[in-house]
Amino acid sequence: MNRRFIIGCLASIAMFGFVNCSKDDSTDSSNGAGGSGGSGGGGGKTLTVKEKVMLNTWVEVARTAGGQDAYKSLDDCEKDNEHSFMSDDVYKLAEGSNVCDPSDPGPVLLDWALKSDKIITIARTDFDIDYITDSTFKISNGGVGGAFSNTYKKK
Repeated sequence: MNRRFIIGCLASIAMFGFVNCSKDDSTDSSNGAGGSGGSGGGGGKTLTVKEKVMLNTWVEVARTAGGQDAYKSLDDCEKDNEHSFMSDDVYKLAEGSNVCDPSDPGPVLLDWALKSDKIITIARTDFDIDYITDSTFKISNGGVGGAFSNTYKKK
């Protein structure tokens, strides 16, 4: 994977973690938060937050930094990157079909963990889970320069 891609990915993850500010506890990211509630397997089982995180490969659709739209500044080849949270506590960041550097397509593998239904740790940085459904996932983190958030949709 090319250095620019790796550095960009790690920088975007790291910039969210300067200072972790707590969110209003009324934000519900537990089962059924933000809409569908989900059903998995059979019999209408409600999925846990961890199951919802691992359910899909996620593609970022929005990013804010300090209240500003940071998504528009991403290169097109970064906008289709695939984010996967695997059961072995491995977070996989892979190039989508629009590869930034064809000679070095990746993926980048990092650690992840769910601390609670409201906090996910990616590469040793805590993020608040603002909401998660079967098809949409939003995380955020306060920081020295202001709040950051990323919104993902299932691929």
